[in-house]
Amino acid sequence: MNILDRLFSTKINKKELKRNLLVEWALSAKEYIIEHKNIAYGILIGIVVIIIAVPLYISSYNKKVDEASKFFETGLYFYRNAFYNKDLTPDERLNNLKESIKRWEFVVREFSSTPVAKDALFYEAGAYYELGDYNNAIKKYEELYNKDDDYYFIDIVLIDKAKCYEQLNNLQGALASYQKVVEDYPDSAGAPYAQYNIAKIYELSNKLKEALQGYQKVVANYKYSIWAQQSRKRMLFLQTFLVRKPINKKVEKNNNKFEQLPQLPPK
Repeated sequence: MNILDRLFSTKINKKELKRNLLVEWALSAKEYIIEHKNIAYGILIGIVVIIIAVPLYISSYNKKVDEASKFFETGLYFYRNAFYNKDLTPDERLNNLKESIKRWEFVVREFSSTPVAKDALFYEAGAYYELGDYNNAIKKYEELYNKDDDYYFIDIVLIDKAKCYEQLNNLQGALASYQKVVEDYPDSAGAPYAQYNIAKIYELSNKLKEALQGYQKVVANYKYSIWAQQSRKRMLFLQTFLVRKPINKKVEKNNNKFEQLPQLPPK
């Protein structure tokens, strides 16, 4: 009689039920192991390997993260020194930026599996920007985006990439990068700024209606941001400009009509 038959044919309390179930499972496991020795031994060996390997992997990974962090911090030291040490000459500042890039490149190359590598790539791109090497900066920002499009500074990555395009006078590239922030990360901290810059690029391109619509989106979607206030100022200017232009034409036409009327003789 199996355990289910005994369960429904006799009265049994909870303690007995629990004990009987454990005994039944233990016996079933024993029978399975006897019948399938090879599989059972394989499972047992696998469990032992996991128990040993997982702590070793975690320990090794943590060591990598610690070592990567040391090189990252060294790069950060040179980077900060380039900006905050007032005693440095322009050449020394450039050398400090280049030294920071070397440290971060090493982290990206040797510790690519760690999260520190992503931070190093982000700062490396920033250092290239400060050096005026905008093409290399764009490459690094793109590399970071391709590695992890959910990186916690991804909106800043795309915004800084857009700034590089602006420095290269590539307004279409900048516009595309800003639009990606607004479309893919509308709730990010950088989204209001990105939308404002979209409108600004249209204004610089003399597409005033598109610019006005862009500023209106900032006010509508991000009304509590500082960029909404800036957008209201630009909207007021553009609306005044757009309205004033046809009024001037109308005045010119009216003046022409008055010139055609017969003039009164002088007194």
